[in-house]
Amino acid sequence: MNRKLPTWLACAWLAVPLLVLANTPSVDPRALGIVESIVNFCGRLDPASAVKLREQVKQLAQGASEQQLTEVRNSNEYREAYDSVVDVVAKVDEHNAKRVCSETPVEHK
Repeated sequence: MNRKLPTWLACAWLAVPLLVLANTPSVDPRALGIVESIVNFCGRLDPASAVKLREQVKQLAQGASEQQLTEVRNSNEYREAYDSVVDVVAKVDEHNAKRVCSETPVEHK
């Protein structure tokens, strides 16, 4: 099952660039929850990936006020998305944990 976890995360990540590029006036709570959860997970394991992921957070939050972001982060949709990623990465074998960060669809240079 642990072999499928990075694949599941990669699938979730496939939707994030589309949501970042979407021309919508509001922040997508699900996308923001997924990205911020991965940022928090990868921040301690792979700082280089976390930096690039933070750029996606900025893109997702672009144009939103702090109040709007607080409301989004307090929403059930955000919490469910955030917590679902936390649950998945908690099951990743310690030896594969950094791979989760390096295999996200974030361009590495």
